[in-house]
Amino acid sequence: MLGFKNYLQTTILLEEKLDDFVQFACDHLNINEKPKIMLVQIRDDNMTTANYCPNSKNIKVYAKGRALFDVARSIAHELVHHKQNINGETLDGTTGSDCENEANAKAGQIIRIYGQKNPEFYE
Repeated sequence: MLGFKNYLQTTILLEEKLDDFVQFACDHLNINEKPKIMLVQIRDDNMTTANYCPNSKNIKVYAKGRALFDVARSIAHELVHHKQNINGETLDGTTGSDCENEANAKAGQIIRIYGQKNPEFYE
């Protein structure tokens, strides 16, 4: 188990690595107003691996024990929801909805493109 100091160092390192990815994803999605993104260690009631709140425009991502790649994919998915919200689309988190399918597909594209440009991302 990580000590508190090691946990903080690990979290800071994860956040630093994600900064470039978040900028890339926002550029790819033409997002000018970035949402606040919080990495959390405890899931909220409505959270699987991440969630987006359209009212506050905040993203929370469950990061505990997850690989950088997995956390980044969750961020990309929620950024797509942020873009949908900015565009005035109705957000529907139901599995199989157009909104969810678009978020899943675009997040996958963003991860692949970023990984091709940054192969160390997969390590």
